This record gives sequence, C-alpha cells and structure tokens, in this order.
Amino acid sequence: MNKNTIIGSILIAVIMIWWMATMPKPQPVPQKSEQAITSEESQEVKKESKGTLEIPALKTNSASTLEKAPAFSNSTDSSAKDSVASDSLIEPAPVVSEKSIVVETDLFILKLSNRGAKISSVVIKTLANNEGEYPELLEDTTAGALDLKLDNINLSNVLFEVAPETPSKIVVNQDTTIQFVFSDPNRNKVIRSYTFSKTGSAVRQS
Repeated sequence: MNKNTIIGSILIAVIMIWWMATMPKPQPVPQKSEQAITSEESQEVKKESKGTLEIPALKTNSASTLEKAPAFSNSTDSSAKDSVASDSLIEPAPVVSEKSIVVETDLFILKLSNRGAKISSVVIKTLANNEGEYPELLEDTTAGALDLKLDNINLSNVLFEVAPETPSKIVVNQDTTIQFVFSDPNRNKVIRSYTFSKTGSAVRQS
C-alpha cells in the first residue's frame, strides 16, 4: 500500500466520524396510551354512526308521565236507566169497563156487550104475539151468541174496547158501525165490527 492510499483512507475515516458526530440523534416515536386509542376508536365509531339509523332510548318510568285512563260509566247502570226511562214513556194499558149497547132497527132490537164482543140479546120486531109483544129469541144472558175463539184462545170473557163516544142506545136511521177492539200485551189486535142498516145487519172480524 503506498503512502497516498493510506492518507486517503485516514481522511475518509475522519470525515465519517465527524459526520456521525454532527448529525442529530433520532427521537423515539412516542407510543399512544390505551385511553388515547380508545378515544380515537370511539370518535371513529361516532363518525360512522351518523349515516346509520338510531334507535331512540326508552324513557324510564320516572322520566315518563303517566296519564289516568278516562273513567267509563257502568254500561249496566246506563242501560238500566235507559230501560226505566223508556218504560216510563210507555203508556199503560187503558182500563176497560164492561158496557152494553142496544141497537134498534126496523126489524129487531139487538143488545151488544163488550165482554167477548158478543150479542147478548135479540128481539125480532116482526114476530109480535097476540098481545103485541116481541119475542126474545136470544135471552139476555152472559153466555150470549157469536163467541169469539182464535188459535184455541177463548175471548168470550175478555173485555173489548169501544169508542168512548158510543152511546148506550142507537136507533139506526142510516148505516152504522160499532167496533170492538182487543189488544194483547204484544200489541196484536182482534177487531170485531157490527154494521147495521135500517133493514139488515152484518158482522165482520179481523
């Protein structure tokens, strides 16, 4: 090795030593603490959650306000009151008293009773006896004639209604109709009508 090579090697070594001495030492990279890492992760989660649906938190009983349900009246009581009110509006059945009506035409004298809407007496005016008296073909009894039976129900002793303005005696000078009406609790009606003229009579019922 010649002298120049040795001198060059020494100079290179000195320069390397000087360069290494003058260069700043590298600073150690600081390590993040676990709290910092957790905080950063939670922040990232919050950023990502902004674009997703959120379920609202349920309120606790202390935070919520309880409202009392409206009180309802007892349906039984109200229906009972309505029933009483409706019953009070129903008119009571009229009291029917027994009544007889005498009808006289040129041919006969006939007596009607509202008990069973029957004929209780018949006197024929064309059959006078030697004494000028008219025989009574049907005696005035409670049995009467033309008993009324419907659906095996005997209405012979039932009191029928008669128009209150009907007089107790009628002399027939024109066509006259007397109507007897019976109504049961179900408001079914039985009507018997007697129609008279000066020379005849007819009986209708419905």
